[in-house]
Amino acid sequence: MTKIYTAVILTLNFSVLIAQNKIIPRDSIPIGFSINVQTVDYANQVLRETDRAGIPQQWKFLAAKIKKAQTQIACTSYGDILLWVDTMFTNIKGIGYDFEHWPATPDSEKSNPVLFSKKMSDFAHSRKIDYTLAPDFRFANSDGPSMSEFADAFVIQAQKLQQNIKTFSDSIKILVGKIRNSNKAVKIWVQIGAQVKGQPRSVNEMLSAADTIRKYADGISVFYGTELDTLKKFISILRPEFFTGIPSLHSISQDFFLNQNYPNPFNPSTTISYQLSAFGHVTLKVYDVLGREVATLVNEEKSRGSYEVTFNVETRRGESLPSGVYFYRLQAGSYSETKKMILLK
Repeated sequence: MTKIYTAVILTLNFSVLIAQNKIIPRDSIPIGFSINVQTVDYANQVLRETDRAGIPQQWKFLAAKIKKAQTQIACTSYGDILLWVDTMFTNIKGIGYDFEHWPATPDSEKSNPVLFSKKMSDFAHSRKIDYTLAPDFRFANSDGPSMSEFADAFVIQAQKLQQNIKTFSDSIKILVGKIRNSNKAVKIWVQIGAQVKGQPRSVNEMLSAADTIRKYADGISVFYGTELDTLKKFISILRPEFFTGIPSLHSISQDFFLNQNYPNPFNPSTTISYQLSAFGHVTLKVYDVLGREVATLVNEEKSRGSYEVTFNVETRRGESLPSGVYFYRLQAGSYSETKKMILLK
């Protein structure tokens, strides 16, 4: 299964932190996140010139649509970039190399990580763009320091550790020290998650992890997965000038909210997740464009917490819904929200 890390990049000046012994205010931290057709307009609304827009290789044509932020295309193989045409480098500032144990990274590259880190570096620098290395945590621990010698930036994928802040902090501190010993000029980002192991995480947890990271690293990369709403809440804290009537951090962490279904478009099934801030009766229903109810996914008492449910059109009463636009509506006490989804056969 192809995986491209979706990220928010909060670039910090580590030398300033050491010299001044203080944390840069949240509202002045450069940020960035992965771009697709769903997020490109939002990116142009909230990203500054110093921010970054990470673009998975399959969405490379979106680089030309980014107005302000620095663009970076992510890939999982050195072999892939050898097939890129020259026009791909017109609107980008860098290449990201996701180097991992999972199948998308070829075995030939995994068998010699230092060599291929250098090859990627040579390729990027020959085209006068930056090279960002993003190994998984296992490669970061084993070969990361040696691989980092050739990189302009280094992303530590550590979001799976963030639920235990002490473990997270201690692990990052040690690994950052090793990487800096190999390449004092490299900018180090650490990944936190709005979604970890398929489960949504709270904005409070993300901020705790972010504040811990800022003691050791130059930047923060946030993997948001399907949690686009959580990403936006996180950014609303970092970029308050783009938002009005922002609730307090306490109320953000306690909110009811309904996430966008994933995948979307879908066929034959899709997952819908939501969060409840209090116990109560909950309904989650699906409607067609004429407002007719086509499915009831939830109709029961629920405790406070995060939930997800699968909507499968092929098993609905033995029938199959036609392609088209549908709406799903969450009702929990006085809270209600409706979102659109597309069935495409």
